[in-house]
Amino acid sequence: MECPKCHSQIDDNQTVCPVCKKVLLLECPNCHALGTTPICEECGYTILTKCSKCLKIIPTDSKTCPKCGFATSISLANNECETDDFASLIVEFGALKTIKKNLKSAELYQKFFYKLKNLFLTQTKCIDCKIIKYNNSYAINLNKELSFGTSCDKAIRLALKIINSFAELNKNLSEEFACNLKLSITIIKKSSEKLQEYTVYNNNCKMLDTGKKAKYLKGLTLILDQYVHDEITKTIKPTRFILLKIMVKLAFFMKFSLILIFCLLKMRSMILLLKRNLII
Repeated sequence: MECPKCHSQIDDNQTVCPVCKKVLLLECPNCHALGTTPICEECGYTILTKCSKCLKIIPTDSKTCPKCGFATSISLANNECETDDFASLIVEFGALKTIKKNLKSAELYQKFFYKLKNLFLTQTKCIDCKIIKYNNSYAINLNKELSFGTSCDKAIRLALKIINSFAELNKNLSEEFACNLKLSITIIKKSSEKLQEYTVYNNNCKMLDTGKKAKYLKGLTLILDQYVHDEITKTIKPTRFILLKIMVKLAFFMKFSLILIFCLLKMRSMILLLKRNLII
């Protein structure tokens, strides 16, 4: 490989030119993938940011700016967040190892995981947020919302949308392999200065009923921390929230309801025809 600055011939795996010290590749501190962009293309982690005090480009894994000593976490918050606190969704797929074992093929599992990832990312397409992948978990940070309340409102709707989108896949897995996705969505309050930290929620949380009696929702869990729960009850009335959950169930069963109605109408017409023939 040739260095674009000094044109020296160097090894392909070199991240910094040993001659002119030009940075050729950036290593992500989160997933350790190599790339050329300040935001990792593999996991979405921000690798470089601008110092809010001296405007120097600095790596996000350093605690302070090497030039002026300003806190890197504050610089990153200033550059990427619109509010001090926002709602963050932690999405975890707990049964991936079991599914991989049941599929008994690395190729089949790769296809399954690709479909799973695409289905998940499709739900967040029209939402202005920062998604970071941590191993088999995803953090969806609603850091672009103007207030904590609006981020909570959007977070709960997004969570229900994700649960609804995975309901059919979860049902198929349950029928084919007798296992569930074990999809867990936790909505927590996150500080802008902890934007890229993988936050583990504490015990002070509320688990919401996602209809565990329904087969297709078994193994899908929605949890809110106390801050988000209190904010949700302010902005969304309990009756409205129940309606949102009912809509999730209706969306899945709608096609089955239409088939059932069609069958009942068909049976009714057959009964009327049979009665008419008996009278004649």
